[in-house]
Amino acid sequence: MTQSPEECLSAAYNAAKKRPASEFLSVLPDDCATELKIIVQNAEVLKGVLGVALTSITYKVLNPSQDIRYHQDHMSKGYSGRTFDTKYITPFLKEKFRHFAMAESAWLTRSLEQPHPYNFKYPGKIRNKEVKAAFLNTLNRLQIDSGLAPKMHEPNFDNRDSVMQKIEEYKNTHPCQIITNGVIPSLKYYLRLVSDPRAFVDEYTKWLEHEYQRASGIKKAHLQVWQEIRRQLLRAE
Repeated sequence: MTQSPEECLSAAYNAAKKRPASEFLSVLPDDCATELKIIVQNAEVLKGVLGVALTSITYKVLNPSQDIRYHQDHMSKGYSGRTFDTKYITPFLKEKFRHFAMAESAWLTRSLEQPHPYNFKYPGKIRNKEVKAAFLNTLNRLQIDSGLAPKMHEPNFDNRDSVMQKIEEYKNTHPCQIITNGVIPSLKYYLRLVSDPRAFVDEYTKWLEHEYQRASGIKKAHLQVWQEIRRQLLRAE
């Protein structure tokens, strides 16, 4: 079960409407948050930079192994940023933030369409040097920093047909459904259906403590980290 670009953008947009921007930025390194602010603050003048940045980040979320600095498919191991932008990002901006949207694609901007990777040697003449630095730093950081690079939305099995057959057999004999998915994507998708997240967190904490007491694979360090995460979650409510 892979998230589509539309679902990814919609989920991010809906989440952003519910919480202040400062809450999202607070989990990022200060320089990263500052550079994102620079891009957004100059977005009405430099729409192309915002469009390319949003395209690159979204594509990285959906395709974690892709080096997003290689933004044209003729580049070695590159991808077509313009195609992805034209199909998904620009339409999203036109619907939600029309004053930030390009007419067709951010890659039609002369300073961003050049056939060179978006690394620190990129020659494109983005007229605001502060914005150019923020843009290139953001893409570079997202690419090389394993703490920021999104990790996915995947199930790991060799024979899909055999697995799906077993799922159907189980569904016919038991009142439940097996969903083959990665742990993190499953949590992201299905925790939204929990009517009382606090109850889930409390129940999960109880079972972690139970596993720790019975000397299973749960160690004291695991429990301490989870308790800190739990405190942060409860403060965010």
